[in-house]
Amino acid sequence: MKNEKENINVKKIRQYAGIAVTVLAIASLAVAQETKYSVSTTAADPAVTFGPGQGKTVVTAVSASSDVANGAIKFYGRTGKYAPATVPGASATNVLITNTGIAITNSDKIVYLHKDGTAEYRTIVLGDLTNIVLSSAITGAGTNGDYVYDLVQIGQMVVGDSLTYAGTNAILNVSGYTVLVTEGDSPLYVSLDGMTNSSLQVTITK
Repeated sequence: MKNEKENINVKKIRQYAGIAVTVLAIASLAVAQETKYSVSTTAADPAVTFGPGQGKTVVTAVSASSDVANGAIKFYGRTGKYAPATVPGASATNVLITNTGIAITNSDKIVYLHKDGTAEYRTIVLGDLTNIVLSSAITGAGTNGDYVYDLVQIGQMVVGDSLTYAGTNAILNVSGYTVLVTEGDSPLYVSLDGMTNSSLQVTITK
């Protein structure tokens, strides 16, 4: 009888240990963290791009320094997802898609997601029913499993004020709580209004 009880207890311990390992594994996947940083010393806005996760992307920290009056951090997420109709060639700027109603149109912001997870931000020079023209070529060639994500602004945080100008940077540091959450399967593009000396750092979990 004693041996039977001991065997039962051992089995329970193993079961609980297995459950604990599974919970830890799931938790580690849920909080995969990534930080990206961008700085600009020209008129170009500093910006960072994150590829989509399987679930929602959570912005957990933002640090920004802007030298633009009323400068703002702008967040962009998915509004549409398209598979290329044919695989784009090396360094392609034209991507064939089924663009019903010309949903992706001139000046839209997009992320070209390579199958390997590489996410590249571009803007649209021209969009029609069957084709989009990117502002610059994709890196390398495309492959089956690539996607084009059309983006829309989903959030904004003001950094500067009306007295901010080049040489008098306004600074914003936010961390310790959820700043912004995207929908599932959405890339995240974040840009900051900047002039000659601006910087942006964003930390996410997904």
